[in-house]
Amino acid sequence: MKPAIRKALWDIRWTASWFALGGAGYTFLIALFYPTVRQESQQFAQLLATYPKGFLAALGYTNITSFSGFLGGEDLNLFWPIIVGVFATLSGASLVAKEVEDGTSEIWLSVPAPRRRLLLGKMVALAVGILGAVAACVVTVAVSAAIDSASVSASGLLAMAAVMTAFLLVIAGYSSLLSSLFSSRGIAAGISFGVTLLFYVLWLVGGLADSWKTLKDFTIFAAYTPQKALESGTVDVLPVLLLLGITAVCAVAALTFFERRDAI
Repeated sequence: MKPAIRKALWDIRWTASWFALGGAGYTFLIALFYPTVRQESQQFAQLLATYPKGFLAALGYTNITSFSGFLGGEDLNLFWPIIVGVFATLSGASLVAKEVEDGTSEIWLSVPAPRRRLLLGKMVALAVGILGAVAACVVTVAVSAAIDSASVSASGLLAMAAVMTAFLLVIAGYSSLLSSLFSSRGIAAGISFGVTLLFYVLWLVGGLADSWKTLKDFTIFAAYTPQKALESGTVDVLPVLLLLGITAVCAVAALTFFERRDAI
């Protein structure tokens, strides 16, 4: 399976690199504004006090005058997962469907190895790409904190990385499953984006009022708490394990459906 992993890594090297740099670059640019926010903390606090609390909570705004609070509200809680989530979705949706659309499926399957190994090699490569994107963000946060004279702990960075990784893996998981079911990247990616958007809408609505908060428990965003992980240095184990479990189920289902397909 090692040759399959190496080939898959080679195929996604540029895509993974550009999305990782994009996510890390955006994080760094946002962090550059933190000293201004810290200097004008009282004014920013007064401004945020005029917004509805449910709205701020839904978007992840808590203490914007702290480094983790500012970075979480302006980047980590929403914009970074959108940037890198696009990579997880498109790459997952391309695992099988791209071979079909490009007319290379016969060449790919001519390799003397079981179908499941060929697809598993691509899945492992995608997981490595996701880890690379997360690592780029973690390093950027650490460097930005040092530049801004802010304090972040090693445990906080590791906890944040675990939350980010689990979140992206589950998106890649159901995107890969859809890719094994359909022969079109557009269909697989479109359904995957739709599922993620539905999760986000439920999470957003669940944060607007106490009467709707149970909706948040049925979304993948319930486990995506990078700001909280960065601040506390701990991970809510059960939600993260649930995401990893869903990822594993999707991966097994994708491998099973792909192996049993008569033709691709």
